[in-house]
Amino acid sequence: MPTPIGVDLVTSVSRHILLPVVTDNFYKSNTLTWRMLQSNRRRVRGGTHIEGSMLYDDMQGGGWFTGFDKITITPSDTIKNARWDWRFLAQPVVIDGTTLARLNSDLAIADGVSLIINQAEMKMAEWIAQGLWSDGYNPKSIDGLGYSIDDGTYSTSATYANLDRSTNTWFKGKLGTSSTVLSENLLMDFYFQCTDEGGGRTPTIIVSQYPQYVRYFNLNTGNLSYNASAGGTDELMFQKGVSNQVFNGIPWLIDSHVPTAAAGANSSEIVASSSSSTSDIFFLNEEYLFLYELEGWNFTMDDFMQPYDQIVYTSMMRWGGQLVNLSPKHSGRLIGIAA
Repeated sequence: MPTPIGVDLVTSVSRHILLPVVTDNFYKSNTLTWRMLQSNRRRVRGGTHIEGSMLYDDMQGGGWFTGFDKITITPSDTIKNARWDWRFLAQPVVIDGTTLARLNSDLAIADGVSLIINQAEMKMAEWIAQGLWSDGYNPKSIDGLGYSIDDGTYSTSATYANLDRSTNTWFKGKLGTSSTVLSENLLMDFYFQCTDEGGGRTPTIIVSQYPQYVRYFNLNTGNLSYNASAGGTDELMFQKGVSNQVFNGIPWLIDSHVPTAAAGANSSEIVASSSSSTSDIFFLNEEYLFLYELEGWNFTMDDFMQPYDQIVYTSMMRWGGQLVNLSPKHSGRLIGIAA
């Protein structure tokens, strides 16, 4: 029931207490989104699309020689171009004149318009957070990790960045399906599958939903080897107040949007919003992951406009960009871990 007004002395002369803060009880954890926006964001001006040159094979010919030895001369074609198309996102911001008038009060705890704009930013971040993990179900969304870190088995297409992975096998992401039970040996084996021979270019972070994070925690506490020291904290995530574990020197983070490939293709954006005990465990190499943004389209607000027949003010917040994975083979996903 509404608080009675003017019923007695107290209600006539005393006001209710309104806390000077608005608490977010809706939007979920966007750990990877925040990390990408902080460290792997690239802003560019225009262009029809994004292209990257991929070195995929060894040069032919040449070799050691002495004196008048003939040197083998063989033509080499070792580069292919990958292509990513731009994706666009928008969130309307709408407020009517009568609400705006009532918000214009000395007693207001916050600027109402700023509050609506801030929520629009959070909503946009939520859209991007889902897109970062998508498997290509929505062709208008950015090409998510469920799409790029695949070999065509679970995503919606065998083609990524305009390259067919059935013929360009060097452009496949690593998939781990050998066991449903998490173990240190399984993690270490998969770590090296995503690593160059000789130990170079290793994954830089591991991301999963909460249940898999707990499985790893229990795995380590059982062996009394859990690293809880300051040296085991990722500095970038520490700034955001996000805790992490460590596997082989790599931060292990929680993101509620990590998908479950076992649910089938076209499903990542559906199951990503719920906690799943069998969600995938992603090994990501951030050296090759970039969130490209179009200049002038990075959470940009248009001017507010008013229809001729309404006291209503509308604007549009917009974002344009694409998630680019330059080397899917240096990342991977463990699938079907259930214990």
